[in-house]
Amino acid sequence: MDVSSAPWLTFGGNPSPPETAPKLGWMTESVEIDPFDSNRMMYGTGATIYGTEDLLKWDAGGQFTIKPMVRGLEETAVLDLVSPPTGRTYPALYAAATVDGTAGVFRSDDAGATWVRINDDRHRYGNMGDAITGDPRIHGRVYLGTNGRGVLYADPSGTVPPGDDTTPPSRSGRPAASSVTSSGATLTWAASTDDTGVSGYDVYREAGTTDVKAGSPASPAFTLTGLSPATSYTYYVVARDAAGNVSAASDPVTFTTTSGGGQPGGCTAAYKVVNSWPGGSRARSR
Repeated sequence: MDVSSAPWLTFGGNPSPPETAPKLGWMTESVEIDPFDSNRMMYGTGATIYGTEDLLKWDAGGQFTIKPMVRGLEETAVLDLVSPPTGRTYPALYAAATVDGTAGVFRSDDAGATWVRINDDRHRYGNMGDAITGDPRIHGRVYLGTNGRGVLYADPSGTVPPGDDTTPPSRSGRPAASSVTSSGATLTWAASTDDTGVSGYDVYREAGTTDVKAGSPASPAFTLTGLSPATSYTYYVVARDAAGNVSAASDPVTFTTTSGGGQPGGCTAAYKVVNSWPGGSRARSR
């Protein structure tokens, strides 16, 4: 573990093995793996929110580092963790907490660096900290259980936090197939454009009800391999930017691989039997 960003998490303890300081957590709840990045995992504890950004090392038998994932948070019970909506850099965080001596419901749009109170003294409910969560689809919407007065929801009335990109890239050009062989081909297409820059492309093969992703090149070209001879294939392309916005699908391209057999430029050979015997023969090539 690395708690250098919040050294108080050791609580000044120096326990005897096998107990460690800091602890991996107690009151551990809401363990979540980022659906867009399998390396990112977070979980809530009674002290803070821990997590890692190199979880896949575990699959290879390696070690990964656990560290605090939020600043200035202590003595907490995490009710829910969700990923940010498409196009958002950070999720909106919500807490029923005491911040700078004031108790209330708070929102943070910058990973916990600053907090804004979103209720007032006339709207306080018993045990409201037992049920509070943000909406993973609508940035800024919060749901609050009131312990007997129903479930409230609210949307922000101020300005949208800056820096959020919700504009998808333009549609890519129709791919062109070249260098078609019995087992592969090369696809190229006109590049997409984006207000913050295209981060890459996803190439899909049409396959009935569920299309298959063939690859994710960073540039507008991709080499297909492992195809079957004399078979028709249809492919299309979508572009994406760093915020996770994706373009509309390009027009598809359809092509047929060549049949198998000898390669162009090969040679043929002939021979003549000059002697034979039971179970064998001798021949001369020509």
